[in-house]
Amino acid sequence: MLKLILFADDTNAFCSHDSLPILIEIINCELNILAEWFRTNRLSLNIKKSCFIIFHSTQKRIPDLRPDLSIDGIVLSQTRSTKFLGVCIDECLTWSEHINVIAGKIARNLGILMRISHLIPVHIRKNLYYTLINPYFDYGNIVWASNYSTRLKCLVLLQKKAIRVIAGDPYYAHTACRYREYNVMNFANMNRYLVGKFMYKFVNNLLPESFLNYFIKTVDIHGHYTRSSGGLCVSYARTNYRRFSMSCNGPKTWNAVPRSIQNALTLVQFKKLWRIYLNQG
Repeated sequence: MLKLILFADDTNAFCSHDSLPILIEIINCELNILAEWFRTNRLSLNIKKSCFIIFHSTQKRIPDLRPDLSIDGIVLSQTRSTKFLGVCIDECLTWSEHINVIAGKIARNLGILMRISHLIPVHIRKNLYYTLINPYFDYGNIVWASNYSTRLKCLVLLQKKAIRVIAGDPYYAHTACRYREYNVMNFANMNRYLVGKFMYKFVNNLLPESFLNYFIKTVDIHGHYTRSSGGLCVSYARTNYRRFSMSCNGPKTWNAVPRSIQNALTLVQFKKLWRIYLNQG
């Protein structure tokens, strides 16, 4: 059965199986049903904009088959990456495509900021940073930024260049003190901050119902009190890709948050205390 995710006029269908030939057969049957539903409800599907992607691990080779998926006899094109709600998703879920795309956009905007930096004061440069550059670091960060440092290095370097432009420092100037001076969160801490905020929402039941059972609280495993009773269970991870996932990274990050910050009464208070803690670290 296909699992559908709908957003406005964007429809995404997901299906999984251990055998690729069987998976293709299942999806073709489901697509025929989907096409019939479109006709019954007098809806049209833009086949030219429709494509499919086969997700697999980097170590697993896909058999040399020609997986023809079709709707109403029209064959869908296969792609190695696709954009979903502004995030580029590649077939191996390495997020390399998305990182490269936003790195290019950040570099262009940084060039604009550099050309006008001598004409504007520091506080305007900082505002332009949060307008032109920071949104690319922030959007979807908890999904793609838990990754190998080698893949994220280009973004880290771009952020350092941006903070030097804000401060008017030379190319090789150190940036650690500037992050604290301008209260700008560095890239590594930004991921911890956003993951921590997500986990606070989970612990305090502020997330949609689909996340209610996404994590397991330590207190649900055993009733007796321990130092970690207020934390979350970290899922076992055999591979780094599993370790990078929210199911592993989320509880690990939350358990590292000081108890005094975990017990913040409101989300606004938590964000303030968590940000101060990270910036002082």
